[in-house]
Amino acid sequence: APLGVSERSLEFPFPTLKASARISRFLASLGPALPIAVHPGTSSRQSHKRWPEARYSQLVRGLAREGCCPILTWGPGEEAIVRNILSETGGAGLAAPSMTLPEMRQLLTRCRLFIGGDTGPMHLAWTHGIPVVALFGSTDPSINGPLGDHCRILAPAWQPGRPHPRRGDPSPIQEISPAEVIRAAMELLPPASVPNLQAPQC
Repeated sequence: APLGVSERSLEFPFPTLKASARISRFLASLGPALPIAVHPGTSSRQSHKRWPEARYSQLVRGLAREGCCPILTWGPGEEAIVRNILSETGGAGLAAPSMTLPEMRQLLTRCRLFIGGDTGPMHLAWTHGIPVVALFGSTDPSINGPLGDHCRILAPAWQPGRPHPRRGDPSPIQEISPAEVIRAAMELLPPASVPNLQAPQC
């Protein structure tokens, strides 16, 4: 290896996960549905990282048409965001229960995919080996983005040849379309796991 440095996979020393009975019951209630975690929120101080709610509603409907069961995860103060999104989906997805951080770990590790912006839950999913579709606006994905083959980064404002966006500008993330996100999601899901049928009302 160059300079005598050997290659090794990344390891993250998380504490042993203790299952929450409440989250286990929620997951069991999904039955055979293909769970996809969708996290629409961001910290209030970094709302420029937030993809529009209307786009998330379109995404949830599109994922359901592909046979997936979108689960909208949320943190403190993000309940209204999830309610607004689900009110426009016609029952195509469902809200996760309120969760502690360990409970969110438990739920994410049972999901087949994570979709969301540059947030803590996205990094939590990625560090647990969950395939991730990461949506980036004016923050630099080469610094903040996930690594490896099990992720797709959508960051049109950072394409080669374009001037870098101003950090904090809320407009770049709006360049991402729901169709692009769904295509990226389908690339990461094993073909046999996606029946391409209407998902059960979950």
